[in-house]
Amino acid sequence: MNFLAADLSGFFSLKGLSWIVVSWTSLYIFRPITTIIHELGHAIIASILTEQPVQIKVGAGQHTFNYQFKRIELLLAGKMMISGHTAFSDLNLTKIKLLSILLAGPIFSALASALGLILIYQTKLHPAIDAVIIGWVCSHLLCFIRNTLPAHLHDPDNKDSRGIPSDGLQIYRILKQRS
Repeated sequence: MNFLAADLSGFFSLKGLSWIVVSWTSLYIFRPITTIIHELGHAIIASILTEQPVQIKVGAGQHTFNYQFKRIELLLAGKMMISGHTAFSDLNLTKIKLLSILLAGPIFSALASALGLILIYQTKLHPAIDAVIIGWVCSHLLCFIRNTLPAHLHDPDNKDSRGIPSDGLQIYRILKQRS
């Protein structure tokens, strides 16, 4: 624990204030990438377990970027890129397959965050790079927490709706159902 405190002590000083600003800024900049990585987790497993096309939508409003790789299509919009959705056909999917698809997003978020932590603690980089990586780690941790809590998330395309069920809420509902 002293090792962790010693490494972070430089950030919590007047000289470290600039690194905190860099971390917060990179957290904000990484949010669209974080959402794409999270949704890519769902999409990869969905493309393995289903035969229909899989579509990743990130952001709200008119989609300005479209990329297709085999059966996975990525659509990006410029607004609210903190929000994303992976569309796939869940017809004839078993509970295990559906749970696997739903769990893949949070697992990708956790793995991306862990990768950042490994980079910080296994390498000796410049404090500015460490600050950027801290933004990466925090962005993915926030995505992980936001999506694993059983709650309704804000729907940027429909302000009047109750919201979109998080991965955690969808997993909870599936596990709650009787076989």
